Amino acid sequence: MDLPPDDRKGKMNVSPQMTKYLESISVGFMTTQTLFRLWKEVMIGKLDKAIAQEKTLKSTSEIAI
Repeated sequence: MDLPPDDRKGKMNVSPQMTKYLESISVGFMTTQTLFRLWKEVMIGKLDKAIAQEKTLKSTSEIAI
């Protein structure tokens, strides 16, 4: 939260323990930065809305772009 988004690249977003837990209960998850990038790609027409929707609704692990 204290780092600007550009300084966060390459740093751990979700702990391995949390990742393992969420995957064990079949939950899809993403960081707010990934959510923003997904929204932005849909808005500029780089990604189809239906594909973005499918990615978020059918995922059972970390969602990445």
